[in-house]
Amino acid sequence: MENKKFSPTQIIIIIGLIGLAFYLGFSGVGDSKKELVEDKSVEQPKENLVGMEAARKVASEMGVNIDEFNSCVEDPAVAQKVKDQEELGSKAGVTGTPGSFVYDTVTKKSIELGGAAPLDTIKSKLADLKAGKGVDIDIAPINEEDFVKGNSEARYVVMEWSDYECPYCGRFQESVTQLVEQDTDVKWVYRQFPLDSLHPNTDRKSVV
Repeated sequence: MENKKFSPTQIIIIIGLIGLAFYLGFSGVGDSKKELVEDKSVEQPKENLVGMEAARKVASEMGVNIDEFNSCVEDPAVAQKVKDQEELGSKAGVTGTPGSFVYDTVTKKSIELGGAAPLDTIKSKLADLKAGKGVDIDIAPINEEDFVKGNSEARYVVMEWSDYECPYCGRFQESVTQLVEQDTDVKWVYRQFPLDSLHPNTDRKSVV
């Protein structure tokens, strides 16, 4: 596959998408796969990559220039951006993942969702927010480093702090994806909150 050139900002976004691929499973890396060799009787050993090995494999399959990829993930500035997002989560009161809120960009009011809220719960809390409910929570404004899905001009936000290896984050993501597909007045903002003690493969140098 031909290598493609990306700007540093695009690479950062791509790495974030690669991380999302880990817990969503659409990368296929580490899945149990049975492939028979020519005699149809011997099972091939499965590939079970983790951490940066898995990230590089996914990046290569996406056509990302691996030299640029390696330069990006080895850059101390990348690790600092992850730390900065984690600190924003702590200021908002996040202690675990997914740490999530619905947020009104006009009134600056928020309602905490907490945990892997299902779609109906998110919709209910969002309806409360649109009705004028909500409290002041220290939610940092959206910036150019954030991963945004949905209508970028949407007034309402599902703000999530997440860990790539957190299974509950994967469940929550399914609900939010459905929401932003159904409601163009809502966008999803993804920020990082790596839980190193629980998920050792969530490397601060390899996620942005």
